[in-house]
Amino acid sequence: MFETYEAFSCLRQGGDFVKELYRHIAKEVYGKYTFEINGHTVDLADEWGVVDFCKIIEEKFGIDPLSCSEEDAIRAVRDAGIEVGEALNKPRAIDHLWKSIRKTISGPAFLVGTPAYLTPLAKRYAQNPETVERLQVLIAGSEVGNGYSELNDPLDQRARFEEQQKLRDQGDDEAQRLDEDYIRAMEYGMPPAFGFGVSERLFSFLENRSIHEAQIFPLLRPKQEKLSGKPAERRYRSKRFVVIANPAAGYGVTANALGQLGISIGGFSKEKLFDTTILKDADGRPHYVDGLFPMVNLAGDQKIMASFVMKCYEANVQIFDFSDIMRRAHSDEEMLKGYAEKKTAEIEYLAVGALVTTDFEKDFLETLPRFE
Repeated sequence: MFETYEAFSCLRQGGDFVKELYRHIAKEVYGKYTFEINGHTVDLADEWGVVDFCKIIEEKFGIDPLSCSEEDAIRAVRDAGIEVGEALNKPRAIDHLWKSIRKTISGPAFLVGTPAYLTPLAKRYAQNPETVERLQVLIAGSEVGNGYSELNDPLDQRARFEEQQKLRDQGDDEAQRLDEDYIRAMEYGMPPAFGFGVSERLFSFLENRSIHEAQIFPLLRPKQEKLSGKPAERRYRSKRFVVIANPAAGYGVTANALGQLGISIGGFSKEKLFDTTILKDADGRPHYVDGLFPMVNLAGDQKIMASFVMKCYEANVQIFDFSDIMRRAHSDEEMLKGYAEKKTAEIEYLAVGALVTTDFEKDFLETLPRFE
């Protein structure tokens, strides 16, 4: 990975440096300048093209990223049939439009003229303050390297951070946070500078390999399946987390029992109980729901709960309970003694629970009322 800053430099000088850097790497590591990558032929020794962000989007979609409204940008995404998995605002919509174009560009080329609202850390162009002095390296339909004339105006930086924070508060996870320490440091003084960064992803591209193959120890997030997907849907419907509680114990006591039971089941069950699913409301805002299996809360007295416990034991299903013995005991010894003195049916259960298949004792469970 590589990141550099050069004081008293700018975008024009930085572009020459980046071309020389990439050519040097290609020659020293691979002994060549030409690569076949994802169906693209890329020759780093060729003259590098220049792609203007706003011009190419206007040519392709008929909207100006600088002057169009949010509604225009979102409509352009929908009219183009671009699939998105997120709520759209203007920056996100424009970004999706650009990415659909980017796939067709072989490069090598520089992307320039990016709108300021997409780049909170780059200096504005003096000739057109709505855009910034940023260049991104385009290779084989992707951005592989990022540089810009660093923003060193603390007032402008604060205004852009505040705008980014508004977007983040509205659910845009890719927007920047307001960074007071960064602004304060800039207020002490920062010279004009050019900054550039590129990761090991450059080598995965030159090797025509996925980034996962190119890293020695790739860090991977668990794959999230949407409930609309068939495997996830089948898994979601295959089991349910059943809890039976006794309302007669009082809602305060029962609520505590349910909480303790959830901790017990989550901590000791061999099954994975939770997986984050993102649901969106009518306003397009995401809601993060933890629930791999549906939870069903039912009401039952001591006899019902003892019967459920026995049915689970007979079916070799792991059962969890929270009892009056546990609630009143002050030590492990008291709990051990309390349980040892009671038969299964004699224990005063406050709540019992288990993860069961959807057809487990169906007739028995469906006779019980929901716990309200």
